[in-house]
Amino acid sequence: MTATSEPTLRDVLSAIEGIRQDVEGIRQDVARTNERLEIVVVDQAQRWTEQETENRVILDRIDSYQKASTQVVNLAFALIGAATVALVGIVLRLAVNL
Repeated sequence: MTATSEPTLRDVLSAIEGIRQDVEGIRQDVARTNERLEIVVVDQAQRWTEQETENRVILDRIDSYQKASTQVVNLAFALIGAATVALVGIVLRLAVNL
């Protein structure tokens, strides 16, 4: 069996320095990740704003088309009514003339 030696102060300090460097590297990685996340968040917010604007435009168009469609249907029924009245008038004139 071999005896294990106690770590020296130099070994402990070297290990602490290695850990300190690892921690600093992790801090830098976190800082870079935070920067990227901030860019992504700003970009996503801009996309949402653009999408909301586009959605409003689309909804306005849909509303306009629905109103126009309603007007067309109302006009069609009015024309059918007018044609019916005209046809009844023609039939009545023909009936009177016979």
